[in-house]
This record gives sequence, structure tokens and C-alpha cells, in this order.
Amino acid sequence: MIIGREYQQKLLTDLLDSDESQFVAVYGRRRVGKTYLIRETFKYNFAFQHIGIQDGNKARQLSEFALSLQKRGNGSSNPRSRKTGCFQTAFPPPRTRG
Repeated sequence: MIIGREYQQKLLTDLLDSDESQFVAVYGRRRVGKTYLIRETFKYNFAFQHIGIQDGNKARQLSEFALSLQKRGNGSSNPRSRKTGCFQTAFPPPRTRG
């Protein structure tokens, strides 16, 4: 049960109910309940989730993100492609009609 986060929960559920694709980044101080808010609001129903590494540099963040994708079943085990291609794997470009 979450108390006092009705505004944030409504914002998140409105984004979920939108007919358009959405990308949400939740950030803030450590230990204030960001992950709990997301998990409880969406009732742990995720196709994919990843939590960043505290004090990690860009290369480490991308590497960890690629590993999360690989564990889910997406992405490559090739370290070079993990750094350059993890976002393309997670968020492929839209298909064009033609």
C-alpha cells in the first residue's frame, strides 16, 4: 500500500492508458521509494525493467543494461555489440510502411 503518492500514481497510470508509446524515467534521491512506487503502481507486471548502477559511468551503465536485456532474452552476448547496440535492441526503430 502506498500513502501520499496518488498524484504520481495517477500520472503513471494515465501514461500507461495512453494510445501512444511512452518512455518514463523516474529519478531522485536514494531510498525514497521510486522503485517501490513503480512496482506497486503497475502491480509488478513488466515486460522489461532495469535499475541503474549507483555511481556507474556510462560504459558500466550500458553494459549492465545490455546484460539485463540478455537475461530477458534480447540482445547479444558480444561485448562490443552490447555497448553499441543495446538501445537498438530494446527500442527498435518503428517499422515503415511501403
